[in-house]
Amino acid sequence: MKYLELEKHLSSALHGKESFHPVYVVGGLDAYLRQSAVAMFKSLLMPEYADFNLSMISIGQGMSTALDALTLYPVFDDRKVVVVPDICDKLNDQDKNILVSYLKDPNPTAILVLVEEGKHLSDIVKEHRLQYVDCDKLDENSIGILVDKILAEPPRRSIEPRALHALVEKTLNDMSRIVCEVTKLKAYSSGTITTADVEVLVTPDLEFALYELTSAVSEKQAEKALEIIDVFFKQGVKGYTLINMLYNQYRKMLHAELHKTDDAEVLAPMLEISSKQLYHVRRVSKNYTQMRLKQAVDYLHNLQHAILSGKRLENTAIHDAILTLLNI
Repeated sequence: MKYLELEKHLSSALHGKESFHPVYVVGGLDAYLRQSAVAMFKSLLMPEYADFNLSMISIGQGMSTALDALTLYPVFDDRKVVVVPDICDKLNDQDKNILVSYLKDPNPTAILVLVEEGKHLSDIVKEHRLQYVDCDKLDENSIGILVDKILAEPPRRSIEPRALHALVEKTLNDMSRIVCEVTKLKAYSSGTITTADVEVLVTPDLEFALYELTSAVSEKQAEKALEIIDVFFKQGVKGYTLINMLYNQYRKMLHAELHKTDDAEVLAPMLEISSKQLYHVRRVSKNYTQMRLKQAVDYLHNLQHAILSGKRLENTAIHDAILTLLNI
């Protein structure tokens, strides 16, 4: 189940049109979506009795503690919700056995919500057909649906399609940032939010700025590259840190070109990035040959060593690095 489908499902179940699942696993890379999904489960409870019927239990307390809460009868309500918000690894054998045992005879008046950032529960989800709520980063169309909901709240605003695209790109699809930026844009705009508004008010995500920097360098746009360097400096990024970021980015671009026939599903985990991040890496790496990328990686590696050994100053080295990369 995708995140955008959850609200409709819970509403239908609340009105008896379908059934609640005994266990939901909320997972994915977008923290805002995970938190929002948990809030939807909390909203199923009558507010005046939520203190009795909502239990937030850390995985560190063990699944046995969650089970104890699940077996209690709800107080003055039709259901209770138990949330385990911090699963950051696979369940140990004891906790897994407790969960599997509960699934054989779940409490029909209770809902268990397990929240994870990675895919730690994928085996249990598949084996026991648990309901998974996918909170990975949304595509632009899905983000547009959520942005329209925010803009529909008074004072009502609208956003140009190109402005939405720019916003999504600058924030790398991160809903936490998008919600904050849309709130700011609403206050600034008196009607329709334009691309110019986004350019002025939305500071690019550092990762997006890094993609833009390497793109500018690959296209020999020296002035734009130096402007982006200033963005990093204004956000407190040190010269040596930026060189490290460039080294890692060019190394990923080299691997992307060496494995350009590999599927994104195979290559992205190898580079420890998402498929969306891989898209941007490949977009820029196409402007280089494998030999030029290897030269850039070797140059940046040697520059790192020169700074650490005191042979180069980091603030001057980064400008020299950009000029050198422009000519590789």
